Amino acid sequence: MKRFHKLIAIVLSLTIITLISGCSGGGSNNTASAANTASTTSTVSTDEMSTTENTGSTTSTNTDETATDTNSGDTSSSDIATGTVALSLTDAPTDNEEIKGVYVTFTGLRYQYNDKNESNESDKGWQDVNLSEPVTVDLLALQDGNTTLLNQTDLPAGVIDHVRFILDTNNCYVLLVGDIAKPLTVPSGDQTGYKAIGGFTIPAGGSISVTADFDLRKSLVVNKNKYILKPTIKIIDTIEVGKIKGTMTLDEEGSKIIVYAYEDGSWDDNESNSDNNFTHAVLSTDATKGSYILPWLTVGEYDLIVVATDITGVFENILGYLDNVPVQAGETTIQDINNSTLLPSLP
Repeated sequence: MKRFHKLIAIVLSLTIITLISGCSGGGSNNTASAANTASTTSTVSTDEMSTTENTGSTTSTNTDETATDTNSGDTSSSDIATGTVALSLTDAPTDNEEIKGVYVTFTGLRYQYNDKNESNESDKGWQDVNLSEPVTVDLLALQDGNTTLLNQTDLPAGVIDHVRFILDTNNCYVLLVGDIAKPLTVPSGDQTGYKAIGGFTIPAGGSISVTADFDLRKSLVVNKNKYILKPTIKIIDTIEVGKIKGTMTLDEEGSKIIVYAYEDGSWDDNESNSDNNFTHAVLSTDATKGSYILPWLTVGEYDLIVVATDITGVFENILGYLDNVPVQAGETTIQDINNSTLLPSLP
C-alpha cells in the first residue's frame, strides 16, 4: 500500500513538472512572436522612409527639368545671331532765320526687316525698341556734320529696309526769335512713327553705325503759321560716306548763299521753281559766312548748284554750277568755290 502511494506521488510530480515545462515553452513562443512583430513594424517603417526619400528625389528631378526648360529658352535665344546698331541724328539748317530751334522728343524706334510681306498689314517683320526715357533733341544744333547718339542696341542680324521714329508729338515744337514756342506737327509721329528712307544691314556678331539726316531745309514746312515736319529723313550707313567742303568767295552781297548737292546727272532745271524748291537735292548747306560743308554723302560723284536766296530762304537766282565732284568713303573732298570755278550751266 505504501508503494502504491509512492507511485502516485511520483506520477503527480512528473505531471506537475511536465505542466511547468509546457508553460515555460509557451512563454518563449509568445516572446518570439512579439519580436517578430516588432521586426515587421521596423521594416515597414524603413520602407516608408525610403518612399519619402524617393519622393524627395522625384521632386529634385522635376526641379532639374524646370532648369532645363529655362536653359532651353536661353539656348533658343542665343541661336538668333545679333548685331549692334548705333543710331545717331544730324541735320541741315533751315533757311528761316526767325527759327532758333526745332525740338523733337523721341520715345522709341521701329526697325523693319526686308522679309515683310507688304500685303500683310500685321506687325510681322518689325522690331520695336523703346527708349528708357524720352529724349528731346534740338535738330538745329546738329548742323555741319555734328551728330548726337540717340540709341544703341542689339538687334537680330539682317537687312533693314525702313526705320520709323516714335515721337511724343505733344512735346515737339519750334522756338522762334523772342523765345516764342509754336507746336510742331508730325503726322503719325506718335502712332505708326515718323518715316525714314534708306536701309542697311546688321552684321551677325558685329556692329554698324547709322545716321538719320533730318535736313530741315526740306522737311520743315511753314503753312499759315503752322509748322509741319514732313517725312523726308534719310538713313545713312556712316562707314559708306564722305564729305565735300571748301571756301566760298563770291561777289554776292545782301543774299544768303546755299549749296545744293545732286547725284551726278540728276539735276533738272525745273528744280529751281517755287513748286519743286530743290526737293531732289541729296543735301544742302549754308555758305553765306565764307565756307561750307556737305557731310554724309554716299560714295559717288555730285553736281553742286550754288544758289542765292533772301533772308527767309526764298529763291532768288542760281549763281553757278560745279560738276563731277567726287566723294570717297571716309574721305574729305576739298572743293573751293569762287567766280572762276563756277560754271554757267551743267554740261
